Amino acid sequence: MSESLKDKNLSTEDITKLKSVISALTVSLQHIDDIKEHMKETVAEIAEELEIKKADITAAAGALHKQNVAEKRAKQDALEELLETLGYEINDEE
Repeated sequence: MSESLKDKNLSTEDITKLKSVISALTVSLQHIDDIKEHMKETVAEIAEELEIKKADITAAAGALHKQNVAEKRAKQDALEELLETLGYEINDEE
């Protein structure tokens, strides 16, 4: 186990660096929270305007961001194949 921070005998310079990094991280995390809130509001507005589910818009953006559309499709295909093999009827209509 690593030694306690109290036992490290940090220099004044080390403490200043650590405070600076923590402060910068705090600011960055607040920016991320602000961006996420803006994205949420934007999605809600366009979803209402176009009558599209918010979850569908978010899922599409996430799949494009992660570049895993083909992987998601393959998982869905495998799921449908399993259910059909078990005798369940797959209804693609909602």
